[in-house]
Amino acid sequence: MKRLFAVLPAVPFLFVLASGLAACNGSDSSSPSAAAQLKVEDPALTRLEDGTRLFTAKIYNPTDQSLNRAQVQVTLLDANNRRVGTMAVEVSNIAARDTTAFRQPVDSREDVSGARVKSVMVL
Repeated sequence: MKRLFAVLPAVPFLFVLASGLAACNGSDSSSPSAAAQLKVEDPALTRLEDGTRLFTAKIYNPTDQSLNRAQVQVTLLDANNRRVGTMAVEVSNIAARDTTAFRQPVDSREDVSGARVKSVMVL
């Protein structure tokens, strides 16, 4: 795989909506882990030899609870760093205190040269 564009390391990659954390785990909403934050690490946009573009990253779950699903919202950027689209990536089976790698093909007719994590939501 060839990296297309360094995915804006200066932009904060951590935005979490933890309100659904307790509901998806069947635990009490007053649980301390309900306020825990997921971290998206190493985001990158790559292109395979066949031309397929992939958004890849890892998501770290620092809590004591495994999560069934989370959704990562990604902003797609052109060569001038302008937004040309968005995509949502669902990540399943995120173990407690573990990092889960994920990748998603970029489905856009635009010439996407970069990507930035916009938010993460626990489903």
